[in-house]
Amino acid sequence: ELCEYIHSSSWGVEKIVKYYNEIARSREISSSDTLILHYADIWEHPEIEFRRLVCFLNQDDVENESLDLALEKSSFSNMRKLEDDQGEDKVVIPGLFKSKREGEASRKTRKGGVGGFRQEMSDEEIHYIDKYTSENLSAYWDVKKFLGPEL
Repeated sequence: ELCEYIHSSSWGVEKIVKYYNEIARSREISSSDTLILHYADIWEHPEIEFRRLVCFLNQDDVENESLDLALEKSSFSNMRKLEDDQGEDKVVIPGLFKSKREGEASRKTRKGGVGGFRQEMSDEEIHYIDKYTSENLSAYWDVKKFLGPEL
């Protein structure tokens, strides 16, 4: 299943790279500010990245207690609990619906952390993605930031 997704012309790596390249192109011609947040940075330093977001949105006057509450509510453990609390008759957060499929792989909140793809993908799939992105992804993006320093 994952291999089919990776190679899908509708949803796979080629489509994702085209999307990211369009973002990069629009950034090059736009004069508006854009904040790029990397999942790895958010995971490693949530307080710092959340504060960067708040400052970017010109909300510098947000109280520390409010930021702490927002961080707590958006934590992996709380998001996992919210997903577990979902049901057919109960929607806690729209879009965070419980999958009808069973198992960890069908969850929105699977394991939490960075680099979990290494346990889910074969070496060949990782090599394909690495090769395709290094050849086709705009220089605007730092590929190692997404995939990790082992590349």
